[in-house]
Amino acid sequence: MSPSLRVQRLGVVMEPEAGNPMEAEGVLNPASARGRDGQL
Repeated sequence: MSPSLRVQRLGVVMEPEAGNPMEAEGVLNPASARGRDGQL
């Protein structure tokens, strides 16, 4: 890392939705999509 750059943790950006079994183990990949039939 360059000496002129610094990383600062700002907090949680995304977290799993409570009660959603699709997100039970982590955050759903925002780069995914659902088809017209609802399938991921």
